[in-house]
Amino acid sequence: MPSELEYCLNRTSCKALIAGESFRKQDYYQQLCCVVPEVISSKPGQIKSRRCPDLHTVVMLTKKDFPGVYKFDHILRAAGNEKLREVKELDSKIQFDDPVNIEFISGTKGKPKPAAFSHFHLINNLIAVTTRIIIPGVKSVDCVPFPLFHSFGYVGGVIATIIHQKLAVFPSSFINPVATLKAIETERCTLIGGTFTMFTDIVNHPDVDKFDLTSLQAALIGGSSCSVELWKHIEEKLGVTNLITLYGTTETSPVSCSTRVGETPEKKYHTVGTPLDHVEVKIVDNDGRIVPVNKEGELCTRDRFSFLGYWGDKEQTGQVFDDACWYHTGDIAVMDEDGYISIVGTFKDMINRGGECIYPQEVEEFLLSHPDVAEAQVVGVPDQRMGEVACAWVKLKGGSTVTETELREYCKKKGTKGKPKPAAFSHFHLINNLIAVTPRIIIPGVKSVDCVPFPLFHSFGYVGGVIATIIHQKVAVFPSSFINPVATLKAIETER
Repeated sequence: MPSELEYCLNRTSCKALIAGESFRKQDYYQQLCCVVPEVISSKPGQIKSRRCPDLHTVVMLTKKDFPGVYKFDHILRAAGNEKLREVKELDSKIQFDDPVNIEFISGTKGKPKPAAFSHFHLINNLIAVTTRIIIPGVKSVDCVPFPLFHSFGYVGGVIATIIHQKLAVFPSSFINPVATLKAIETERCTLIGGTFTMFTDIVNHPDVDKFDLTSLQAALIGGSSCSVELWKHIEEKLGVTNLITLYGTTETSPVSCSTRVGETPEKKYHTVGTPLDHVEVKIVDNDGRIVPVNKEGELCTRDRFSFLGYWGDKEQTGQVFDDACWYHTGDIAVMDEDGYISIVGTFKDMINRGGECIYPQEVEEFLLSHPDVAEAQVVGVPDQRMGEVACAWVKLKGGSTVTETELREYCKKKGTKGKPKPAAFSHFHLINNLIAVTPRIIIPGVKSVDCVPFPLFHSFGYVGGVIATIIHQKVAVFPSSFINPVATLKAIETER
């Protein structure tokens, strides 16, 4: 989206932008013109933008002629001896602790944050991971179905290939189950990496049994937790027994824990493994004290792999590290007697949609950009395929006649990816949850008359009001068909 591009360029004070001509249905030059209209009338390298004042150069991987931008091929051909000497001089000045990459990540507050990483972080984190997934006697051919903007793509794919001098196969420029299966068969891949959603799409594809996948020896999953059912489907459909889970966050460059080749079923199905070499972990309670083995708490990590910080924002960086340099993941975890860690939940509001982090406030702000939307609330709900998806509640402005279909079309055209889905509850869920709650709020000797100012579409209204009245044979007073403070006060006074 143009607004995201503008935010990223300005947040990093970006001076030069390198981009492809397009990707699937997205026209990158058109998006650039929306944000930097001056490019059309500028000479290459001399852009002066009002909205993005630091940007002066744009390079595009294209064979077409676009006003105001360099062609990538032309830059390569123009590299003479003098320019090559300049590059060589720069190479000698770069240090291992210098920043090499900035990734924008969503969080629980504010806009996406630019996380900066050094050469040291990425390379050493990769080495710590890959030593755990080497299969003795097998010449590794990695299938990397991730796009290159994903850390698994450019680190686990490109950098791993260079460091370990092995072969990496990139099936497609975007996530494509059929292209992935064809690549495994054709290139005789021995290892495949993916997220929960990617593996779900692969093993559930109707043609998966038509491909020869006998070369596969291992599967890596990262980005989100994997269910036991999916692991077993991967074993059955892809014929692999070495199932490896990678756990971490973008800030930890990005892996902190993993399982290994040859784990027992109990460990590979139910844990995210043990900490990598040179990584410390602790699980703490709300007061920051380490909890005993097999007790839940927040998982914290400390290592030399963690990122440099949020670009240009020391205050926000300080919020994720404590004074002893522990990184607080926000995940609820348990460690067993063998040092294996299981993730059982999260403290954060962030929605993990098939490995893609979605920040609810961003979606809410987008929905509020619709002229007919007055209020919007977004939460995560369980989904069999994606693991978790965004579910949105929308309140329309008075007199609006916009339909759900029109809102969905608005989301599609303007760039959002998720679709709200309904969360279903059984009779058992609602009634028994209510029965478990109400004994705690009974006041001895008092005949209960409940004031229920909630509308009936709210769970407190239809469960805590209507169903509770029937089960406990008591009186419930509904002051108004909508939330109304005056009507509520009058009802309390009148109905006692």
